[in-house]
Amino acid sequence: MAQESVAGCQPPYMTPPVGDDCPVERIPDEIILYIFTIIVAPSEIGIRANPDTSEEGGKASPSTLVGRKLQDIIAHVCGRWRAIALEMPSLWKCIDFTDGPPFDRSQAWIKRTKDYPLDIVLQCKRTRSIGFEDEESHIDPCDLPAILDIILPRVSRWGSFSFAADDTREINDMVFALSTAGEASELKSMILSYRGALGWYRFVPFEVEEQLYVPFRGRAPKLLKLELDRVHLDWAQSSFFHGSSLAHLKVISNPSHLTLRPSFHDFTRTLGGCSNLSQLSLTNFGPSEDVSSWPTGSVTELPSLKRLTLSSFNTFYLAGLLRHLRFPNLRVMMAMMTTTTHTDDLVASLCSAISPTKLVDLQLAWVHIAKRERDAAANRLLASIECLDGVLHIDRITTEMVFNAFTARWKQMDDPRCGLTDDDEC
Repeated sequence: MAQESVAGCQPPYMTPPVGDDCPVERIPDEIILYIFTIIVAPSEIGIRANPDTSEEGGKASPSTLVGRKLQDIIAHVCGRWRAIALEMPSLWKCIDFTDGPPFDRSQAWIKRTKDYPLDIVLQCKRTRSIGFEDEESHIDPCDLPAILDIILPRVSRWGSFSFAADDTREINDMVFALSTAGEASELKSMILSYRGALGWYRFVPFEVEEQLYVPFRGRAPKLLKLELDRVHLDWAQSSFFHGSSLAHLKVISNPSHLTLRPSFHDFTRTLGGCSNLSQLSLTNFGPSEDVSSWPTGSVTELPSLKRLTLSSFNTFYLAGLLRHLRFPNLRVMMAMMTTTTHTDDLVASLCSAISPTKLVDLQLAWVHIAKRERDAAANRLLASIECLDGVLHIDRITTEMVFNAFTARWKQMDDPRCGLTDDDEC
Protein backbone atom coordinates (compact mmCIF):
# COMPACT_ATOMS: atom_id res chain seq x y z
CA MET A 1 0.00 0.00 0.00
CA ALA A 2 2.86 2.36 0.92
CA GLN A 3 4.59 1.51 -2.36
CA GLU A 4 1.46 2.34 -4.35
CA SER A 5 1.08 5.71 -2.61
CA VAL A 6 4.70 6.62 -3.34
CA ALA A 7 4.34 5.59 -6.97
CA GLY A 8 1.18 7.62 -7.25
CA CYS A 9 3.01 10.77 -6.20
CA GLN A 10 5.68 10.42 -8.89
CA PRO A 11 5.43 11.88 -12.41
CA PRO A 12 4.61 9.26 -15.08
CA TYR A 13 8.13 9.35 -16.54
CA MET A 14 9.62 8.44 -13.14
CA THR A 15 7.28 5.53 -12.45
CA PRO A 16 9.23 2.25 -12.70
CA PRO A 17 7.94 -0.22 -15.32
CA VAL A 18 5.74 -3.11 -14.26
CA GLY A 19 6.92 -6.64 -15.01
CA ASP A 20 8.99 -7.06 -18.17
CA ASP A 21 7.55 -3.98 -19.88
CA CYS A 22 10.16 -1.23 -20.45
CA PRO A 23 9.20 1.97 -22.36
CA VAL A 24 12.58 2.24 -24.07
CA GLU A 25 11.95 -1.08 -25.77
CA ARG A 26 9.01 0.46 -27.59
CA ILE A 27 11.18 3.15 -29.21
CA PRO A 28 11.67 2.41 -32.95
CA ASP A 29 15.15 1.48 -34.10
CA GLU A 30 15.30 4.60 -36.26
CA ILE A 31 14.84 6.87 -33.23
CA ILE A 32 17.50 5.03 -31.24
CA LEU A 33 19.88 5.27 -34.17
CA TYR A 34 19.18 9.02 -34.39
CA ILE A 35 19.95 9.43 -30.68
CA PHE A 36 23.22 7.53 -31.09
CA THR A 37 24.16 9.87 -33.91
CA ILE A 38 23.43 12.98 -31.83
CA ILE A 39 25.66 11.67 -29.05
CA VAL A 40 28.61 10.40 -31.06
CA ALA A 41 28.53 12.07 -34.49
CA PRO A 42 26.29 15.18 -34.41
CA SER A 43 27.84 16.57 -37.60
CA GLU A 44 26.30 13.66 -39.53
CA ILE A 45 22.86 15.25 -39.08
CA GLY A 46 23.92 18.88 -39.30
CA ILE A 47 24.40 19.56 -35.58
CA ARG A 48 27.49 21.53 -34.64
CA ALA A 49 29.57 20.34 -31.72
CA ASN A 50 29.80 22.69 -28.77
CA PRO A 51 33.28 24.27 -28.92
CA ASP A 52 33.40 24.44 -25.13
CA THR A 53 33.28 20.64 -24.89
CA SER A 54 35.40 19.75 -27.90
CA GLU A 55 38.94 18.49 -27.73
CA GLU A 56 40.18 21.77 -29.20
CA GLY A 57 38.54 23.65 -26.36
CA GLY A 58 40.76 21.91 -23.85
CA LYS A 59 38.05 19.99 -22.03
CA ALA A 60 37.11 16.34 -22.05
CA SER A 61 35.87 15.05 -25.36
CA PRO A 62 32.14 14.22 -25.44
CA SER A 63 33.01 10.94 -27.19
CA THR A 64 34.57 9.51 -24.03
CA LEU A 65 33.20 8.70 -20.60
CA VAL A 66 35.32 7.63 -17.61
CA GLY A 67 38.03 6.40 -19.94
CA ARG A 68 35.72 4.43 -22.22
CA LYS A 69 34.54 5.28 -25.70
CA LEU A 70 30.83 6.01 -25.87
CA GLN A 71 30.55 3.69 -28.85
CA ASP A 72 31.71 0.78 -26.72
CA ILE A 73 29.36 1.74 -23.89
CA ILE A 74 26.39 1.95 -26.23
CA ALA A 75 27.21 -1.42 -27.79
CA HIS A 76 27.26 -3.12 -24.36
CA VAL A 77 23.95 -1.88 -22.93
CA CYS A 78 21.84 -4.68 -24.37
CA GLY A 79 21.61 -7.00 -27.36
CA ARG A 80 19.21 -4.75 -29.26
CA TRP A 81 21.35 -1.65 -28.86
CA ARG A 82 24.44 -3.58 -29.90
CA ALA A 83 22.72 -4.87 -33.03
CA ILE A 84 21.64 -1.33 -33.96
CA ALA A 85 25.11 0.09 -33.28
CA LEU A 86 26.92 -2.56 -35.31
CA GLU A 87 24.73 -1.77 -38.33
CA MET A 88 25.58 1.94 -38.10
CA PRO A 89 28.92 2.50 -39.92
CA SER A 90 29.14 6.20 -39.07
CA LEU A 91 29.18 5.38 -35.35
CA TRP A 92 32.65 3.83 -35.69
CA LYS A 93 34.25 6.13 -38.24
CA CYS A 94 36.54 8.12 -35.88
CA ILE A 95 39.74 6.13 -35.33
CA ASP A 96 42.45 7.43 -32.99
CA PHE A 97 44.49 4.27 -32.16
CA THR A 98 44.69 5.17 -28.47
CA ASP A 99 43.98 1.54 -27.56
CA GLY A 100 47.65 0.75 -28.19
CA PRO A 101 49.24 -2.14 -30.08
CA PRO A 102 48.17 -4.47 -31.55
CA PHE A 103 45.22 -2.04 -32.03
CA ASP A 104 42.50 -4.68 -31.91
CA ARG A 105 39.83 -2.15 -31.02
CA SER A 106 40.80 0.28 -33.77
CA GLN A 107 40.89 -2.47 -36.40
CA ALA A 108 37.51 -3.78 -35.21
CA TRP A 109 36.06 -0.29 -35.57
CA ILE A 110 37.50 0.04 -39.08
CA LYS A 111 35.85 -3.25 -40.01
CA ARG A 112 32.50 -2.04 -38.64
CA THR A 113 32.60 1.08 -40.82
CA LYS A 114 32.36 -1.16 -43.91
CA ASP A 115 32.88 1.28 -46.80
CA TYR A 116 32.06 4.43 -44.84
CA PRO A 117 34.67 7.24 -44.94
CA LEU A 118 37.13 7.16 -42.03
CA ASP A 119 38.04 10.06 -39.78
CA ILE A 120 41.63 9.48 -38.64
CA VAL A 121 42.81 11.47 -35.60
CA LEU A 122 46.39 10.95 -34.42
CA GLN A 123 48.15 12.83 -31.62
CA CYS A 124 51.74 11.68 -31.37
CA LYS A 125 53.63 12.71 -28.28
CA ARG A 126 57.15 12.10 -26.99
CA THR A 127 57.08 14.40 -23.98
CA ARG A 128 54.50 15.99 -21.71
CA SER A 129 53.48 19.35 -23.16
CA ILE A 130 50.71 21.89 -22.80
CA GLY A 131 49.97 21.49 -26.49
CA PHE A 132 48.05 18.29 -25.73
CA GLU A 133 45.07 18.83 -23.47
CA ASP A 134 44.06 15.21 -23.03
CA GLU A 135 46.91 13.07 -21.74
CA GLU A 136 45.02 9.87 -22.59
CA SER A 137 44.41 10.70 -26.25
CA HIS A 138 47.91 10.36 -27.65
CA ILE A 139 49.89 7.62 -29.33
CA ASP A 140 53.51 6.66 -28.81
CA PRO A 141 55.91 7.55 -31.67
CA CYS A 142 57.18 3.96 -31.66
CA ASP A 143 53.70 2.80 -32.71
CA LEU A 144 53.46 5.13 -35.71
CA PRO A 145 54.89 2.67 -38.30
CA ALA A 146 52.36 0.00 -37.30
CA ILE A 147 49.53 2.54 -37.50
CA LEU A 148 50.65 3.67 -40.95
CA ASP A 149 50.64 0.04 -42.10
CA ILE A 150 46.96 -0.09 -41.15
CA ILE A 151 45.70 3.25 -42.48
CA LEU A 152 47.77 3.94 -45.63
CA PRO A 153 46.28 1.03 -47.64
CA ARG A 154 42.87 2.57 -46.84
CA VAL A 155 43.77 6.13 -47.88
CA SER A 156 41.04 6.11 -50.53
CA ARG A 157 38.50 5.83 -47.69
CA TRP A 158 39.77 8.72 -45.59
CA GLY A 159 37.10 11.35 -45.01
CA SER A 160 39.31 13.47 -42.76
CA PHE A 161 42.83 13.22 -41.42
CA SER A 162 44.28 15.07 -38.43
CA PHE A 163 47.84 14.60 -37.21
CA ALA A 164 49.64 16.48 -34.43
CA ALA A 165 53.09 15.79 -32.99
CA ASP A 166 55.45 17.43 -30.53
CA ASP A 167 58.60 16.36 -32.36
CA THR A 168 59.62 17.24 -35.91
CA ARG A 169 60.84 13.71 -36.56
CA GLU A 170 57.27 12.45 -36.52
CA ILE A 171 56.12 15.45 -38.58
CA ASN A 172 58.72 14.75 -41.26
CA ASP A 173 58.00 11.01 -41.23
CA MET A 174 54.26 11.61 -41.61
CA VAL A 175 54.60 14.05 -44.51
CA PHE A 176 56.91 11.59 -46.26
CA ALA A 177 54.47 8.71 -45.61
CA LEU A 178 51.60 10.75 -47.04
CA SER A 179 53.66 11.48 -50.14
CA THR A 180 53.92 7.74 -50.84
CA ALA A 181 50.18 7.14 -50.44
CA GLY A 182 47.82 6.93 -53.36
CA GLU A 183 44.97 9.26 -54.23
CA ALA A 184 42.85 10.43 -51.28
CA SER A 185 39.67 10.35 -53.32
CA GLU A 186 37.23 10.98 -50.43
CA LEU A 187 39.36 13.27 -48.25
CA LYS A 188 37.57 16.48 -47.28
CA SER A 189 39.66 17.76 -44.38
CA MET A 190 43.35 17.51 -43.47
CA ILE A 191 45.10 19.09 -40.48
CA LEU A 192 48.84 18.68 -39.89
CA SER A 193 50.19 20.38 -36.79
CA TYR A 194 53.41 20.73 -34.83
CA ARG A 195 52.86 21.17 -31.09
CA GLY A 196 56.09 21.82 -29.31
CA ALA A 197 56.92 21.51 -25.65
CA LEU A 198 56.11 25.20 -25.10
CA GLY A 199 52.62 24.89 -26.52
CA TRP A 200 51.10 25.03 -29.96
CA TYR A 201 50.80 28.82 -29.95
CA ARG A 202 54.54 29.53 -29.42
CA PHE A 203 56.87 30.14 -32.34
CA VAL A 204 59.82 28.10 -31.11
CA PRO A 205 62.77 27.30 -33.40
CA PHE A 206 63.01 23.74 -34.56
CA GLU A 207 64.65 21.85 -37.38
CA VAL A 208 62.82 20.46 -40.36
CA GLU A 209 63.88 18.40 -43.33
CA GLU A 210 65.12 20.41 -46.29
CA GLN A 211 63.59 17.76 -48.54
CA LEU A 212 59.91 18.61 -48.89
CA TYR A 213 57.10 16.43 -50.21
CA VAL A 214 53.56 16.54 -51.57
CA PRO A 215 50.83 14.45 -49.90
CA PHE A 216 48.91 11.83 -51.86
CA ARG A 217 51.11 12.29 -54.91
CA GLY A 218 49.23 15.49 -55.63
CA ARG A 219 45.74 13.95 -55.73
CA ALA A 220 42.98 14.93 -53.26
CA PRO A 221 40.12 16.10 -55.51
CA LYS A 222 37.45 16.59 -52.81
CA LEU A 223 39.55 18.47 -50.27
CA LEU A 224 37.53 21.22 -48.56
CA LYS A 225 39.73 22.15 -45.61
CA LEU A 226 43.52 22.25 -45.26
CA GLU A 227 45.38 23.44 -42.16
CA LEU A 228 49.17 23.36 -41.88
CA ASP A 229 50.64 24.45 -38.57
CA ARG A 230 54.42 24.75 -39.04
CA VAL A 231 54.31 21.85 -41.46
CA HIS A 232 55.93 22.51 -44.81
CA LEU A 233 55.17 21.04 -48.21
CA ASP A 234 56.85 21.19 -51.57
CA TRP A 235 54.94 24.26 -52.71
CA ALA A 236 56.40 24.13 -56.19
CA GLN A 237 54.62 20.79 -56.71
CA SER A 238 51.63 21.26 -54.38
CA SER A 239 48.82 21.38 -56.87
CA PHE A 240 46.78 18.67 -55.13
CA PHE A 241 44.07 21.15 -54.19
CA HIS A 242 44.15 23.26 -57.34
CA GLY A 243 40.82 23.31 -59.12
CA SER A 244 39.25 21.42 -56.22
CA SER A 245 36.49 22.57 -53.91
CA LEU A 246 38.95 23.80 -51.27
CA ALA A 247 37.09 26.38 -49.18
CA HIS A 248 39.26 26.77 -46.08
CA LEU A 249 43.03 27.22 -46.11
CA LYS A 250 45.10 27.95 -43.00
CA VAL A 251 48.89 28.04 -42.97
CA ILE A 252 51.09 28.89 -39.97
CA SER A 253 54.82 29.17 -40.49
CA ASN A 254 57.70 29.63 -38.08
CA PRO A 255 59.64 32.91 -38.58
CA SER A 256 62.90 30.94 -38.73
CA HIS A 257 61.71 28.91 -41.71
CA LEU A 258 61.88 31.66 -44.32
CA THR A 259 63.67 29.46 -46.87
CA LEU A 260 60.89 26.87 -46.67
CA ARG A 261 58.20 29.30 -47.76
CA PRO A 262 57.12 29.30 -51.40
CA SER A 263 58.49 31.65 -53.97
CA PHE A 264 56.31 34.56 -55.07
CA HIS A 265 55.37 32.62 -58.19
CA ASP A 266 54.41 29.46 -56.27
CA PHE A 267 52.57 31.46 -53.60
CA THR A 268 50.36 33.32 -56.05
CA ARG A 269 49.90 30.21 -58.18
CA THR A 270 48.75 28.27 -55.11
CA LEU A 271 46.19 30.87 -54.07
CA GLY A 272 45.05 31.46 -57.63
CA GLY A 273 44.42 27.74 -58.04
CA CYS A 274 41.89 27.70 -55.17
CA SER A 275 38.88 28.83 -57.18
CA ASN A 276 36.36 28.18 -54.39
CA LEU A 277 38.31 29.53 -51.43
CA SER A 278 36.06 31.33 -48.93
CA GLN A 279 38.30 31.45 -45.82
CA LEU A 280 42.02 32.15 -45.79
CA SER A 281 44.29 32.46 -42.75
CA LEU A 282 48.04 33.11 -43.07
CA THR A 283 50.41 33.47 -40.12
CA ASN A 284 54.03 34.29 -40.89
CA PHE A 285 53.44 32.78 -44.29
CA GLY A 286 53.94 34.38 -47.68
CA PRO A 287 56.50 34.68 -50.47
CA SER A 288 60.04 33.99 -49.32
CA GLU A 289 61.70 36.77 -51.33
CA ASP A 290 62.04 40.39 -50.26
CA VAL A 291 59.03 42.55 -51.05
CA SER A 292 61.17 44.73 -53.32
CA SER A 293 61.88 41.75 -55.59
CA TRP A 294 58.23 40.89 -56.24
CA PRO A 295 57.17 41.58 -59.84
CA THR A 296 55.50 44.94 -60.30
CA GLY A 297 51.93 44.85 -61.56
CA SER A 298 51.36 41.17 -60.78
CA VAL A 299 47.91 40.75 -59.17
CA THR A 300 46.12 37.58 -58.07
CA GLU A 301 42.35 37.80 -57.61
CA LEU A 302 40.38 35.64 -55.17
CA PRO A 303 36.74 36.35 -56.06
CA SER A 304 35.22 33.74 -53.72
CA LEU A 305 37.08 34.83 -50.57
CA LYS A 306 34.86 36.21 -47.78
CA ARG A 307 37.04 35.96 -44.66
CA LEU A 308 40.71 36.81 -44.43
CA THR A 309 43.13 36.65 -41.49
CA LEU A 310 46.73 37.85 -41.83
CA SER A 311 48.79 37.41 -38.65
CA SER A 312 52.26 38.31 -37.39
CA PHE A 313 53.39 40.39 -40.36
CA ASN A 314 55.25 43.67 -40.26
CA THR A 315 53.27 46.45 -41.91
CA PHE A 316 55.73 46.89 -44.79
CA TYR A 317 55.43 43.22 -45.77
CA LEU A 318 51.66 43.25 -45.28
CA ALA A 319 51.25 46.32 -47.44
CA GLY A 320 53.31 44.68 -50.17
CA LEU A 321 51.25 41.50 -49.95
CA LEU A 322 47.96 43.36 -50.28
CA ARG A 323 49.24 45.24 -53.33
CA HIS A 324 49.46 41.94 -55.19
CA LEU A 325 46.12 40.48 -54.11
CA ARG A 326 42.50 41.35 -54.85
CA PHE A 327 39.45 40.33 -52.79
CA PRO A 328 36.40 41.79 -54.57
CA ASN A 329 33.85 40.04 -52.34
CA LEU A 330 35.66 40.10 -48.99
CA ARG A 331 33.32 40.64 -46.01
CA VAL A 332 35.51 40.22 -42.94
CA MET A 333 39.21 41.00 -42.58
CA MET A 334 41.53 40.71 -39.59
CA ALA A 335 45.18 41.72 -39.57
CA MET A 336 47.67 41.34 -36.73
CA MET A 337 50.87 43.32 -37.16
CA THR A 338 54.24 43.37 -35.42
CA THR A 339 55.29 46.92 -36.40
CA THR A 340 53.61 50.33 -36.51
CA THR A 341 55.41 51.95 -39.45
CA HIS A 342 54.28 52.32 -43.10
CA THR A 343 50.69 52.99 -42.06
CA ASP A 344 49.91 55.06 -45.15
CA ASP A 345 51.21 52.31 -47.45
CA LEU A 346 49.05 49.78 -45.64
CA VAL A 347 45.88 51.85 -46.07
CA ALA A 348 46.59 52.43 -49.76
CA SER A 349 47.20 48.72 -50.35
CA LEU A 350 44.10 47.79 -48.39
CA CYS A 351 41.91 50.07 -50.48
CA SER A 352 43.25 48.57 -53.69
CA ALA A 353 42.81 44.98 -52.47
CA ILE A 354 39.16 45.05 -51.41
CA SER A 355 35.83 46.23 -52.75
CA PRO A 356 34.80 49.46 -50.93
CA THR A 357 31.17 48.36 -50.77
CA LYS A 358 31.62 44.74 -49.64
CA LEU A 359 33.88 44.79 -46.55
CA VAL A 360 31.80 45.29 -43.41
CA ASP A 361 34.13 44.26 -40.60
CA LEU A 362 37.79 45.21 -40.33
CA GLN A 363 39.83 44.37 -37.23
CA LEU A 364 43.40 45.48 -36.75
CA ALA A 365 45.66 44.20 -33.98
CA TRP A 366 49.24 44.66 -32.83
CA VAL A 367 51.35 42.17 -30.96
CA HIS A 368 54.47 42.83 -28.86
CA ILE A 369 53.89 46.59 -29.22
CA ALA A 370 53.72 49.01 -26.30
CA LYS A 371 50.25 50.43 -25.67
CA ARG A 372 51.21 54.05 -26.40
CA GLU A 373 52.85 53.15 -29.70
CA ARG A 374 49.99 50.85 -30.64
CA ASP A 375 47.38 53.52 -29.90
CA ALA A 376 49.28 56.09 -31.94
CA ALA A 377 49.50 53.70 -34.90
CA ALA A 378 45.80 52.90 -34.63
CA ASN A 379 44.89 56.58 -34.62
CA ARG A 380 47.05 57.26 -37.66
CA LEU A 381 45.55 54.36 -39.54
CA LEU A 382 41.96 55.26 -38.68
CA ALA A 383 42.60 58.89 -39.60
CA SER A 384 43.98 57.80 -42.97
CA ILE A 385 40.88 55.71 -43.64
CA GLU A 386 38.58 58.58 -42.67
CA CYS A 387 40.47 60.91 -45.03
CA LEU A 388 39.50 58.69 -47.96
CA ASP A 389 36.19 60.54 -47.98
CA GLY A 390 33.89 57.60 -48.43
CA VAL A 391 36.12 55.44 -50.59
CA LEU A 392 36.15 52.76 -47.91
CA HIS A 393 32.68 52.03 -46.48
CA ILE A 394 33.11 49.81 -43.44
CA ASP A 395 30.45 49.43 -40.77
CA ARG A 396 32.86 48.53 -38.02
CA ILE A 397 36.58 49.15 -37.55
CA THR A 398 38.22 48.04 -34.32
CA THR A 399 41.77 47.86 -33.07
CA GLU A 400 43.01 45.35 -30.53
CA MET A 401 46.28 44.52 -28.82
CA VAL A 402 45.41 41.20 -27.21
CA PHE A 403 45.73 38.15 -29.43
CA ASN A 404 42.95 36.28 -27.58
CA ALA A 405 40.46 38.98 -28.48
CA PHE A 406 41.66 38.76 -32.07
CA THR A 407 41.04 35.03 -32.35
CA ALA A 408 37.74 35.19 -30.49
CA ARG A 409 36.34 37.55 -33.10
CA TRP A 410 37.23 35.03 -35.80
CA LYS A 411 34.99 32.45 -34.12
CA GLN A 412 32.09 34.77 -33.38
CA MET A 413 31.07 35.74 -36.88
CA ASP A 414 27.35 35.79 -36.09
CA ASP A 415 26.79 39.43 -36.97
CA PRO A 416 24.09 39.60 -39.69
CA ARG A 417 25.98 42.41 -41.38
CA CYS A 418 28.71 39.97 -42.31
CA GLY A 419 26.31 38.30 -44.71
CA LEU A 420 27.69 34.82 -43.98
CA THR A 421 25.63 31.69 -43.59
CA ASP A 422 26.38 28.20 -42.37
CA ASP A 423 26.95 27.15 -45.95
CA ASP A 424 29.95 29.48 -46.13
CA GLU A 425 31.82 27.51 -43.46
CA CYS A 426 33.73 24.27 -43.80
